[in-house]
Amino acid sequence: MTTTNVETPGVQPKAPTCFVIGPISDQHAEDDSAAQKVYEESIETFDKVIKPACRKNGIVPLRADEINEPGEITEQICRQLIESDVVIADLSGSNPNVTYELGIRHTIGKLAIHISEKGMSPFDIAGIRTVRFVRSQSGLIEAKRDLVQKLQEGLKGGFRPLTPARILLGLPTDVEAADPHPQSTPDDDPLGVLDAMAEVETHFDSVMTPIAGLTDSVESLTEAAEAIAPMLNEANTDGATIGNRQKVVIRAAELLRPVARQFKEHANEVWNHIEQADKGMTVVLDYVESTPVEQRVPEHLVFLEKISTLAEESRGSIAEFQDVAPALAGLSSFSRVLRGPVNDMYTGLKFLVESAARFEAWEKRAGAILASEQRELPEGGQPADEP
Repeated sequence: MTTTNVETPGVQPKAPTCFVIGPISDQHAEDDSAAQKVYEESIETFDKVIKPACRKNGIVPLRADEINEPGEITEQICRQLIESDVVIADLSGSNPNVTYELGIRHTIGKLAIHISEKGMSPFDIAGIRTVRFVRSQSGLIEAKRDLVQKLQEGLKGGFRPLTPARILLGLPTDVEAADPHPQSTPDDDPLGVLDAMAEVETHFDSVMTPIAGLTDSVESLTEAAEAIAPMLNEANTDGATIGNRQKVVIRAAELLRPVARQFKEHANEVWNHIEQADKGMTVVLDYVESTPVEQRVPEHLVFLEKISTLAEESRGSIAEFQDVAPALAGLSSFSRVLRGPVNDMYTGLKFLVESAARFEAWEKRAGAILASEQRELPEGGQPADEP
């Protein structure tokens, strides 16, 4: 079963209603608190992604905190979840209220679109209509474009109700409706080695930009840390008043905040490229490992050496930041005003550690292949040309 919007000839179609659920927090939360960050990021996603994408489709989205009608807010939210033509759920931050509200919507059988910052989804949404994005300027633009398309597809092309709704409505489940002889699609077909190499090359070329940005960010962080250190030392002198100390801390947070956010965004971009390249890299490594040494082509060696170079650059970026990290480790406990920037820095470090681990796994396999080349080729021998 698919659901579509049906237009009656000669009648102006009514604009679809759209309800937006997300990690809405207190707009009056304390500066640099976790609650304030959640609120600001949810507003950014709504203003830069959801609202303009809805406008492109002639929709006026309604957020839960914008409901002005009298009555119990919980009841109004439930009515919107059940009655709205479209529900867009911002899953970033794994907010339990959002997950609960989305569960209600999943039983209705109406259009629901998920949007989530990469790495922040609360459950497996691989089979559900989802917009995944990186919280950067280009990432938000891509998310808006993707959401425009998914809204168009859902409103005009139709959609299948999710499994909970199909069960409740007595419709065939995926297993019951499965084609005994399904036709493969391009996404189902495994990558060939040339396809995989091209895909990996694309991500390798793209990842160099955020890696270069990381170098700049680390330099900026180092400069900020060096500027902050004497300020904090002065604030800790016996003659300093609490008010003066607080002013120093606020100034330190102002210096750290933009470079910490930039560092996190660059690190997130690096990780996303590495994560997307992993499938292709696995195909390439599997292929080269299974190819006899005498049949391997020189391009294999160049490709594997490139892995080693990128792994070294990635580790270098992490090492530079790790030199700065100990000096910043105590800042979040010094004052809550500093927690936002410090959390951004450690989130960025987490992305880099994950990226480096993936690079090192590739490098380990690549190194073993290169070592086998040296062991098994005759003295002075060269890999054979590709047949």
